Amino acid sequence: MGAELVWDAKTSTATIMLGGRTVDVTVGAKTIRVDGKTVPLKADPAYLQPFVGESKTYLPLAALSEGLGFQVEYRHEKRIAFING
Repeated sequence: MGAELVWDAKTSTATIMLGGRTVDVTVGAKTIRVDGKTVPLKADPAYLQPFVGESKTYLPLAALSEGLGFQVEYRHEKRIAFING
């Protein structure tokens, strides 16, 4: 998507910036911040997944995409998500 990512290890927060919008996602939080405003998550919170020698951070894709201004459509019957910019 071309976004910029900054990771804050102290707070376990990923800050994603794209097109003048900023989304902050903190591991384990039930909310995200979009351009400084707190927004409740409609999905499971971000989490860390350990791998050999490191951890990966998994973010709720729909919430992140919507926060960055993308249109998100989920089709439950087929378990498919469409993200349009």
